[in-house]
Amino acid sequence: MSHAALSPRARTAVALRYGADLAEAEVADAMNVTRGTVATTLFRARRDPAAATRGE
Repeated sequence: MSHAALSPRARTAVALRYGADLAEAEVADAMNVTRGTVATTLFRARRDPAAATRGE
């Protein structure tokens, strides 16, 4: 799957979590969202890319 297929939020979360190797809590702080939002966004990006594109 191309990163371009993801929403901006999902792309950012994926880049920070896996590219920058940050913990979910650190990603949440960087994105100014809750850890739960990060977890859900990453889950959707991995499991259902179509849902991640709608996840804004």
